[in-house]
Formats: sequence, C-alpha cells, structure tokens
Amino acid sequence: MDSIEDAVVRIVTKEAQEYTGGPVTMDTELGSGGLGLSSLGLIRVLVCIEDELDADFDDEQVMSANIRTVRDIVSVARDCAGSLS
Repeated sequence: MDSIEDAVVRIVTKEAQEYTGGPVTMDTELGSGGLGLSSLGLIRVLVCIEDELDADFDDEQVMSANIRTVRDIVSVARDCAGSLS
C-alpha cells in the first residue's frame, strides 16, 4: 500500500490533468497559481482519498481546515485516517 503522501500526490495529480507546471510535490498549491483545482475538484480529490484509504473525513474538520497545498490534504487525511501511515 502507498503511504498517505504517495496516495494523495497520485490522486491530486490525476485530478489536475491540465496542470503542466512540473511534478506535484507536498508544497504544490491547489488553487490558482498552482494546480488550478476548483472547489469541486478538491471535493473529488477528498472523496477519492476517502475511498482509497478507507478513511472517513470529518466534515467539520475538512470545512475548518485551510486546505491550500498538497501537504494540507495529507494533514487532514492523516487526522481522519487514524492509524494509517
């Protein structure tokens, strides 16, 4: 199984098919100036992560998180996935 980081990077890269700015890293911005993901694109990423990692994101935690980078998604995924590494 991939690490949470690997899984998130892979899923984000797949969702951001139009991105041509180089490899996606933990510090890649998700919105404008980065991958250009819309809020709907971010939701699709989160749903894919939940499915793949068998995680259950807490809606309040996701809504209150300031998700701007790939690292921010990994942080939320770690918090919600519990014992996954």
